[in-house]
Amino acid sequence: MKNFLRKLMVVLGLISLVLLLLVGLTGMISSVKSQAILPQAEHVAEEFFTQFNASQFEAIYDNLADGRLRLVQSKKDFLALLQAVQKKIGKVVKKNREATKLQSLADGVYFEIAYTTVHESGSAVETLTLRKNNEKWLLVGYTVASRELILR
Repeated sequence: MKNFLRKLMVVLGLISLVLLLLVGLTGMISSVKSQAILPQAEHVAEEFFTQFNASQFEAIYDNLADGRLRLVQSKKDFLALLQAVQKKIGKVVKKNREATKLQSLADGVYFEIAYTTVHESGSAVETLTLRKNNEKWLLVGYTVASRELILR
C-alpha cells in the first residue's frame, strides 16, 4: 500500500509539473503574439487619433470600423460620441499606451489596446478594441473614461 501511494504521489507530481509548464508556455506564446501584433494595432490606433484630432470622424467610421461595430452602433451615434469627446475635452495632446490584451475567441482574434490620454482640456483612458478581418485590424469597440467628460 505504501509503495502504491508513493508511486501515485510521483505520478501526480509529474502531472502537476507538466500542467504548470503548459500554462507557462501558453502565457509566453500569447505574449510573443501580442508583441508581433502590437505594431499593426498601434498603426490603427495612430490613424484613429490622427483622424480624431482632424475631426475626421466619418473617416474613422467608414475606414477603420469593422462591420461588427457598425451593427451595434449607428454612424450617427458614433459620430456624436466622438464629437462630444472632442467638444468637451479637446484634441489629444499626448498619449501613453498602458495595456494590451490579445484574445482568440470563436468568432475571431481580438486585440485591445488602452491608452492614457491628455487632451487640451482634460485627460482620459481610451481603449480601442480591434478585430482581425481579412489580415487587417479594424475597430470593433471604443471606450473613453474621463472625469472631465462627465462633469462638463
